[in-house]
Amino acid sequence: MMYHIIFLYGGVNFMDIKKVTAIYFSPTGGTRKYAVEIAKAIKNDYEEIDLTQVCNREKEYVFNEDELVVFGSPVYFGRIPQIKGGIFERIKGNKTKAIYTVTYGNRNYEDALLEQGNICGKNGFVGIAAAALIAPHAFSSKIAQGHPNNADISALEVFVKRVKEIIEKEEYYNKDLVVRGKMPYRKYLSAPFYPNAKKKCKKCGTCIEKCPMEAISANNPEMTDSSKCIACFACVKSCPYKVRTVKNLMFYLAKYVLERKLVAIEKIPEFFYIS
Repeated sequence: MMYHIIFLYGGVNFMDIKKVTAIYFSPTGGTRKYAVEIAKAIKNDYEEIDLTQVCNREKEYVFNEDELVVFGSPVYFGRIPQIKGGIFERIKGNKTKAIYTVTYGNRNYEDALLEQGNICGKNGFVGIAAAALIAPHAFSSKIAQGHPNNADISALEVFVKRVKEIIEKEEYYNKDLVVRGKMPYRKYLSAPFYPNAKKKCKKCGTCIEKCPMEAISANNPEMTDSSKCIACFACVKSCPYKVRTVKNLMFYLAKYVLERKLVAIEKIPEFFYIS
């Protein structure tokens, strides 16, 4: 199903882009790779705001109409991650051009792209293009392994070329950005499992630094606060000693089913443009 993204629009004289910023929530790095690649291709001296860091999510940011923002978030259960305070709610635009992107591990992105675009659109951004991109699955390194690959990058080059044409020709007036998704959004499901290291933990502190939810305490780094954990697996993938893992039957079953269904699948990026 295709839905129009909500955005604030008025008769505005679009100017040359003075600044490009990549803004992303990327616990395991896949989302950042795409957001940065797009931003850099549009303007070589781009800037970054990493909302994976709690301190950055607590700040407010304001962008002007002569700027462009590339938004990026992973897909969890067909939605963008649902965290306290939200991800992009403090990012404000003033008829600022935007590109919306989500990354997912070969299954489906469902309502995530629409949700991201609606949040940012209500905050003053004008979506001119969007992309659903493939990145390794958080639960399994076998699913979507090696993405972004050469084919992904080649597809991004075509995408960015079209985005530049839209900007240069000012193809915005009385047009909407339409993406896949439906409303109301699908129900968000929290994972019933979370990683721990227990006695094998070396207390190096890497997981504490990488956790986007402050769910790992410096006093007890071998454990994870299940009330805060969003099962992003940033701690698992960043642990230099490979001792953080999930020992839970439901996780093993979920991983097994996902690998059976998704390892052999080769999804391709999907792109959307204002029209």
